Amino acid sequence: NTTADDMHAVTQLLVRVNDGDSGAARELLPLVNEQLRALAGSYFRGQPADHTLQPTALVHEAYLKLVNAPDAVTWSVDGIPGGNGTVGRIDDAGLYRAPAAVPAAGSVVIRAALDADPSVYDEIVLGIRILPNNAPVIVAPEDQNGAVGDIARVVIGASDPDGDAFEFSATGLPPGARIHPTTGVISGTLTAPGEYGVTIIADDGTDKATVGFDWTVTGVAAPPGGFVDVPAGTYYSAAVAWMADEGITTGTGDGRFEPMATASRAQMATFLWRDAGSPGGSPPAGFDDVVADSFYEEAVDWLAASGITTGVDEDRFAPGDPVTRAQMATFLWRRGGSPGGSPPAGFDDVVADSFYEEAVDWLAASGITTGVGDNRFAPDDPVTRAQIATFLWRAAGSP
Repeated sequence: NTTADDMHAVTQLLVRVNDGDSGAARELLPLVNEQLRALAGSYFRGQPADHTLQPTALVHEAYLKLVNAPDAVTWSVDGIPGGNGTVGRIDDAGLYRAPAAVPAAGSVVIRAALDADPSVYDEIVLGIRILPNNAPVIVAPEDQNGAVGDIARVVIGASDPDGDAFEFSATGLPPGARIHPTTGVISGTLTAPGEYGVTIIADDGTDKATVGFDWTVTGVAAPPGGFVDVPAGTYYSAAVAWMADEGITTGTGDGRFEPMATASRAQMATFLWRDAGSPGGSPPAGFDDVVADSFYEEAVDWLAASGITTGVDEDRFAPGDPVTRAQMATFLWRRGGSPGGSPPAGFDDVVADSFYEEAVDWLAASGITTGVGDNRFAPDDPVTRAQIATFLWRAAGSP
């Protein structure tokens, strides 16, 4: 037990330590050593039974501190039984890290000693229970079928029960396909026909998980987006394929996209809404000519709530009317937050101070449009479905 004389001596020594007297620290430590040991022991006895170290990540960190002495302190650790001679390490701050592969449960003795006088030290015995590492878990993908020229996209799902980081790799992928080591997404353009046995590996640094699937690639490329009327190599084929892949369009039926058909305002609203993730919960826009439960009703409600449209007048949206290039530009510009400050696009047929002028300037500056040729934008021309696809694709960064 600490006596009144001890407390008086400790107080005097603390004053000397604060005054920079290095010798006072060496005198102080023996006086408080027993109290420090008792406090530390009480702390570790208060830990739960599963107070653990997990070797795969060098994770569990035990912070131990003696006194704020001006003298240097050396930390050491010893005592893990049955190992390979490695017992972990202690850094200058007193942080203990277990080795990467601790073979058994046991205990470690953690000691801190003053460099100036190693006989002045404190130590604690820390019990350790080793948890086995759990390998990552991969969700087996379905077998894949495709054709030369197809754009591959397969998402591999995986998780780690311990929360450890892991990386993906793969063997046997068709030529042109590759897997992202972090996201597990397989992408690329298929370049060679054949039957491929693919193995996916997820590795957390200690254990691996594998899963396999078959991938058949034929020699005839499917049309972009799967639409028979979208020829490969056209200015809009990549855009239509992207829209189909993202669920923005399902075509007009019978495997057709009708790229040269004029798009309606209802279709334009639906494309923009799906591109945004089909958000729900928007209040009714209140337009008299928007049919309840139609394919475009929710999209028009969202456009109005987001400030992208105010209709053609106070009560009408005109869903069946063709959407013009000027309207298309304005929709995209408002969806982008109506940014200002774009330089003039310089098209001869864009009317100054018109409702669409700033939108066209922004589209041109953003690389979304280059006009229709002859220094013209053709703001009053109706937009085709191919043009809508291209505008949306370029606005998304031409992925």
